[in-house]
Amino acid sequence: MGSHSSTLLLLCVANLVAYASALQYFPNLSTRKVPGLFVLGDSTVDAGNNLYISNPIVEVSVPPYGDTYFGHPTGRYTNGRTLPDFLATSLGLRFPDPYLKPDKWIAQGVNFASGGAGLLESTNAGEGLMSLNTQLAQFHNLTLARPNPEFYKESVFVFSMGANDIMGNYLADSTLQTQVTPQEFIGKMLGAYISAIKVLYSDGARRIITLGLPPLGCIPRARLLVATTNGNGDTNGCFKPANDLALAFNEGLAQTVKSLSEELKDTKIVLAKTYDLTMSAIKFPQAFGYEDVKSACCGAGPFNAAVFCGDSYLKNDARTKQFQPYLCPTPSKSMFWDSIHPTEKSYWLYFRYMWYGDDNVVEPYNLAKLFEGAYIPQPPLPIHSSCLV
Repeated sequence: MGSHSSTLLLLCVANLVAYASALQYFPNLSTRKVPGLFVLGDSTVDAGNNLYISNPIVEVSVPPYGDTYFGHPTGRYTNGRTLPDFLATSLGLRFPDPYLKPDKWIAQGVNFASGGAGLLESTNAGEGLMSLNTQLAQFHNLTLARPNPEFYKESVFVFSMGANDIMGNYLADSTLQTQVTPQEFIGKMLGAYISAIKVLYSDGARRIITLGLPPLGCIPRARLLVATTNGNGDTNGCFKPANDLALAFNEGLAQTVKSLSEELKDTKIVLAKTYDLTMSAIKFPQAFGYEDVKSACCGAGPFNAAVFCGDSYLKNDARTKQFQPYLCPTPSKSMFWDSIHPTEKSYWLYFRYMWYGDDNVVEPYNLAKLFEGAYIPQPPLPIHSSCLV
């Protein structure tokens, strides 16, 4: 073992010992757990609702989806766990079941998220997915069937949505772009966001985690678009129009969260700012433990994005005749699992920074502060744990 490896091992062991000691000698004195976790959003947080929808937009019910952690597909759009799963573990809760699962267990919350959903009803309309309004209605009906204001007040809600509105709605519709300016479209998205938070509030939500958009123009599918059209690329090879819209949305969302926090006095709303964190990892991949931040781990063709991961593994798929399906040997070394979605490693990275990070990553405070006073059975390891980079 080289001196560098020995040093990393010693740092790793020291970090874990310090972490264990902190838990032993400085325990959270509160015995009150966060009782439930509710999730609304799109494919970034979908736990399997689209498995119960006919002809979903993309296929994730086949291996190798889910292989890294679950050993089989679960309906998650990645190789393992997503951010709500890591949050559930830290809070000592079960992974929230998808709402459409016939035998779902809802005593500790539920997941309403649906891959392809957007803030606007027009986004992927007619695809059979559960729109934002549908998800809100499902939660409202749940509160009527199981009235327990204190339970919902003490629970936490995760809200992740907006990417499909930009990528699958506005930028995919050249006619729409001539009728609605980017600023107007972002305004509509933010209006829907405000309405959704207020609906959740009226139904009892008081602790909400919102997720800003990452650099959408840097996903493998967008990089493929830049490479094949030879236009609209930035210095990182990302699709600039998508990144510009994501930045505009994030700026408006930050103001929205601030205004809502002031208006809804007894509500705690946290905004996770994934854009800058993702760009830092793209520019300095080794610092975050990545070897590949451009191509999908699973897929086919350039950037492994010409054929979607699930499609590339379906038998008799005509699109795989041109490209050989590819699966990277170590998903944890890749930022992206398929041409759109992050790997489990990336979600874990986001979660740890959301828990411990400063206002460059999460505002107005991190998750450790959000849950201050509650009993946290298994908080994540610190960001700078050298064995987990």
